[in-house]
Amino acid sequence: MVSKYVIDSREQFALIGEKLDGAWLDADKTTYNGRKASVKFFFRIVNYEESELLERKWLGLKKTFRVPINKACLQIRNVKKFNFDDTQKVGFYDLCEIKYNYDKKKVSLVTGIPLRVEVIVNSLDVILELDEVPYKWIKKASTLFGLVENDLGRDLYG
Repeated sequence: MVSKYVIDSREQFALIGEKLDGAWLDADKTTYNGRKASVKFFFRIVNYEESELLERKWLGLKKTFRVPINKACLQIRNVKKFNFDDTQKVGFYDLCEIKYNYDKKKVSLVTGIPLRVEVIVNSLDVILELDEVPYKWIKKASTLFGLVENDLGRDLYG
């Protein structure tokens, strides 16, 4: 099942940040269509809130969880100018924030690893599609201090 949100006002824009919490941008799948004046961003969302405990070891100090990963697509339409500068080439980027500057009509994606993404629009017209059913489950182990033992980046591929 896919949930679809149409965002066309500044007031609705905050919904995107809420829905893409915990998301990782798949930079390699980003597509810009100049003829249609649109850009699509594809995300993987690691949904820790829906994780399931699989086992406990060492008197409960080490826990292994099953964590769902969902897919999402963010399409921005009415694009006037698109700038995507991927100097790091790491594939997946953790989304920290998505901003809309109403005066400049600019959508920006802020990631933890440097990636420059700016979309200038004629008017705000965004579609967010979220897969409600996980496409994949991964196993994660954590210790007493909540440290994750394995690499999330490797799990996002596939």
